[in-house]
Amino acid sequence: MTREKILFLDDERAWCGPYLENLNDLFEVAVFHEVQLALDYFEHFQDVEALIVDVMMPPPPDTPATETNKGLETGIWFAEKMRRYVVAHRSPIVFLTNRDQENFADRLTQMALPEQLYEVRLKLNTSPTALPVIVKQMINAAKRR
Repeated sequence: MTREKILFLDDERAWCGPYLENLNDLFEVAVFHEVQLALDYFEHFQDVEALIVDVMMPPPPDTPATETNKGLETGIWFAEKMRRYVVAHRSPIVFLTNRDQENFADRLTQMALPEQLYEVRLKLNTSPTALPVIVKQMINAAKRR
């Protein structure tokens, strides 16, 4: 049986290790540490069942600072670019962050993703062993709808 493929985007390489170890037990994981590389991936492949995206990251080169709130919302900016794919393929997004969701709640609302297609999780409250379970549950729920 082939494993479901997910995309993991986070610029903090040291933080990723424990999460990736656990995710790799259940999924095939396409890992990116730069937003532009993840965008480039989607130009050639559209095969992921879910996305895990850090909220705060350096923006891609030549991206106006206002579009990513000076890097504080780069993950949200990425999700806005991926919105059409996410909705068409019913591929949920888990936003991982150390910021309070209230800081970017308006932007999430404006993106108008169906509620079952995204979840915001605080990194400090999301254990490496819990993340694969959360993602799997979201994939299953999205497929049922």
